Amino acid sequence: MNSTTTTNYSWFIWSLLVYILLPTIIFYFVGKLVPINRAIISLDYILLMCFANIISYRLCSFIFLFLLCLDILVSVSAAYYFNIYDFIYSVKYLSLLKIDLILILLLILVLVLLGVFIIHLFKNYKRNVPTWFSISLLLIISFCDIVNGSSQAIFITLGINYSNGKMGKIVDEKTGKIVDENIASSALSKLSIDVMPYYKRKNNEYIGSKVKNLFFNDISHNFQFIKHHQNIILVIMESFGLNIDSNNYSKILYPILELKPVYNVSINKERFYGGTVGAETKELLGITGVPYYYLKNNSFMDSLISVPKILKTKGYVTFAFHGFSGLVFERKLWWKNIGFDSSYYFEDLRKPESIIVGKAFPGISDRMIIKSIKDKIEVNGYPNPYFIYLLTLNSHLPLSKNLTKVYQISNFEDISAPQIIDSINYNILQDLADLIKVTKNTTVFIVGDHAPPFGNNFKGYYDNKYIPVIKVEPKK
Repeated sequence: MNSTTTTNYSWFIWSLLVYILLPTIIFYFVGKLVPINRAIISLDYILLMCFANIISYRLCSFIFLFLLCLDILVSVSAAYYFNIYDFIYSVKYLSLLKIDLILILLLILVLVLLGVFIIHLFKNYKRNVPTWFSISLLLIISFCDIVNGSSQAIFITLGINYSNGKMGKIVDEKTGKIVDENIASSALSKLSIDVMPYYKRKNNEYIGSKVKNLFFNDISHNFQFIKHHQNIILVIMESFGLNIDSNNYSKILYPILELKPVYNVSINKERFYGGTVGAETKELLGITGVPYYYLKNNSFMDSLISVPKILKTKGYVTFAFHGFSGLVFERKLWWKNIGFDSSYYFEDLRKPESIIVGKAFPGISDRMIIKSIKDKIEVNGYPNPYFIYLLTLNSHLPLSKNLTKVYQISNFEDISAPQIIDSINYNILQDLADLIKVTKNTTVFIVGDHAPPFGNNFKGYYDNKYIPVIKVEPKK
């Protein structure tokens, strides 16, 4: 009797252990190594369970391993605010990064061993789970997810715009992108969204931006700063998030707040969408959610109205700076296409005395770049009027110990990653404040690209939807 009962219900234990618990355990350890953004349960494995009875153990184990790899790719890319295409495309630049070959070989070995384990598991211990149970479990988890409003995979896949619905925060009303997840997720669903042709969703991609709107709304009326040929500086700061703790936020902003007696300082917030390239296209082109390969398309780029192009028609000279390689995401190509007269990257800025910081993303110290811009303005100046764009780098994860001296972080090993990023951003804002003090007739915009990409780690330190927007201009 007991033996029969055990046998009859072994499929129940099998289904929970393999299709739910096993991926959760694997992601627990993956999350210890890299940031991930993933819900507790993936619907993809349960969908596989629905068909497991009618396919061979070899095919079932292969699909399981494929879903696991896809799940990891999607979860890591989501943590960095990439879509899956941009994340995979960025892999081509691994040769530029200082990644240990032994680490890569170790990861390959782990993947091979995991594959062998999964094949052995499905060959020797596979249990046929009743179809009614698999389908019921899929529907129940999906229903709970919908009621909770924690994931939008189902709605987006079906093409339903359920923005701010009664049952929760389903789809962002402007972009239709996934906002947050808690109960369930689907890597397959996200993949289908990311590979969706741009022309099918581009109507949702044109969004508001405080910097962009200043340039794009009623251009024919001539804004005051353009009319008077006021110089403009735009800084997009890497991982400059909106601190939940207002006291910490005020401390980070202190160098800018100190400018108030002499300058008009406004501090606001706005939504961020995607990774760093998404922030750049949002502020410089007024669009977001553009698949990366579109930025390499000259005809597509020529059809856009960009901030540098607008300012060049008004007599501005335009400059752009970034401490990392211009080959990454082909900025060397598309920055020129959108109207920058001169662009400077790691290859152009590096000198024998240059300070190189960062581990996986080594580049010129942002503090050194800001100081060189400051010295140039203070001593010789740029041709007036000018537009300077700076994209910072040093607060990019993963953080490396060689940031310690440059950013005055004495207890690097004893403080958390959010505190280190806050310290970096404080120092950058201090340098920008010093730069502002030597400028004349200049409006300065400072915005974050996205919140620090910690994924499921350090939740609650930063707002997961908004970034700071700062505007500083001289008092009249």
